[in-house]
Amino acid sequence: MTLLEQIDTDPAEALTALLARWRQAPDPVLADAIDVVSAKAAAPAFGGTLAKQMQAALGAVAKPDMVQLPAILDAAARQRGIDPVSDLLDALLASWPPDPRIGTALMGWIERPPWTSQRSQRIWRRAFRLLEALGDARIQRLAEVDTNRAFPGLTGDFVGERIARLLGRPFAPSTASQAQRAGWEAVLARHADRARREAEARASIEALRDAVLDAPDDLGARMVWADALSELGDPRGELVLLQLEDAAGELDRSRRIRMNALLKAHEADWLGPVDAVFAKTGRVWERGFLVRGNVRPKSREVAESAVGHPAWRLIRSVDLTNQQGTGWRGVELVAQPATTALREVRGILDSQELRRILTDPTPRPLASLGLVTSYWPVDGIDFTPEVARVRALERLELTPGWRHCLPGLATVFTRIDRLVLVAVLSLQSHGNATTPAEAVDQLRQMARMATHAEVQIHHGGLVMTAIAYEGEIKVHLHDGQWGHAQQQALMAALQLLADGPGLHHIRATRAWRNVLGDTWRGVTLEPL
Repeated sequence: MTLLEQIDTDPAEALTALLARWRQAPDPVLADAIDVVSAKAAAPAFGGTLAKQMQAALGAVAKPDMVQLPAILDAAARQRGIDPVSDLLDALLASWPPDPRIGTALMGWIERPPWTSQRSQRIWRRAFRLLEALGDARIQRLAEVDTNRAFPGLTGDFVGERIARLLGRPFAPSTASQAQRAGWEAVLARHADRARREAEARASIEALRDAVLDAPDDLGARMVWADALSELGDPRGELVLLQLEDAAGELDRSRRIRMNALLKAHEADWLGPVDAVFAKTGRVWERGFLVRGNVRPKSREVAESAVGHPAWRLIRSVDLTNQQGTGWRGVELVAQPATTALREVRGILDSQELRRILTDPTPRPLASLGLVTSYWPVDGIDFTPEVARVRALERLELTPGWRHCLPGLATVFTRIDRLVLVAVLSLQSHGNATTPAEAVDQLRQMARMATHAEVQIHHGGLVMTAIAYEGEIKVHLHDGQWGHAQQQALMAALQLLADGPGLHHIRATRAWRNVLGDTWRGVTLEPL
């Protein structure tokens, strides 16, 4: 049986034989062939949390099974902590027999480092011990690594010194026969041919995907793309078809479970660098693409690596709230040229961020903006030349503090045809209390700015939602922490609304109806 036949019939056995040969006499061509055969024989990656993956990897190192090594190395590369990776490399040094696949992984880490802090020198110290023990001549490729660019400061110096020391060691020449090398080269040649054909197929798939991105409402183009993915064995094709069924209301429980399982298993691969930009919670996928998410990049590097990725093309809604401590504001991601489908941006921190979004030349169908107005300057905003960019705006959400910048907002958002203003106001907020009269006055100011104004007026746990639409005011009274002060504050605001024109409709919970009765100031109360 030839080596190629053995790889086809029993890749694990072929891998074991090739590793035994490499341990007798290392050879760079053989090492590359081992990488190819290992990918064919490899066991599935470890599942669960990162901590569970590392626990499984350490257990696998203790009982070496050659097909498990790719999963072990993959689990290590996913870790963010320095100590777990250091422990794993110590375990490989102590327990794993010499294996060129370890060298392949470590060289890949050096070329594209997952860890670059000064503390990560613990990892790199162990990595170079492993590389030195392996005696793999392929490390000559590390001569091309620019450590000053790949690593910061002292860590770059540390890695650069060890690369130079490693490259200075002599390597024994290969003792393989011509026939042996010919067999290994045949493995590599077949792999290269398959890789070429797969690349061609992928290029075709990407062209079909781009057709979907260019015409997202073309159902036919999306189904052609899904079928092509399925023919290649890519589970994203199945996801697209399942989500099309879901959109049509035809997805049963078992298939919904399957759809969710596909997303859990593969969405990180499908999103690429964009996966690290969004929080795991709050994601919404439709017809095979991410369309909504909460932007939470952990660093500037993470955010910058995701700029321009095709996954942005169909994202319609992003939330930039709660990014304190990340060192990066997601407005730069919002304003990149790839976000051409974006309709909703929430969590805009200040007038500079709003200006950045409105002045970006990329055309976007922005319909909804959410402003974290507690951070806005008291004098509001003033950049009326950009008003034209928001003529299609339909909804503007304001968090507590919006009353300070209402005049400035009016200069930008007045006279938009279909604007809905949604705001939250606390009658007692951090010692800067707003009176019921001020709350009602601000609701009326909003009603002059927009065709539909809605404000939630809080006091403690009680909430009153006042809605102004075409001169008519509707009030919704909600239950909450029931206390005399809270009740009196909201009652005062309600009385002020009733004293002015336009209060025609009140919906209230049972507790509020018990307080107000069946009618109040001539307005009939309805159940909420």
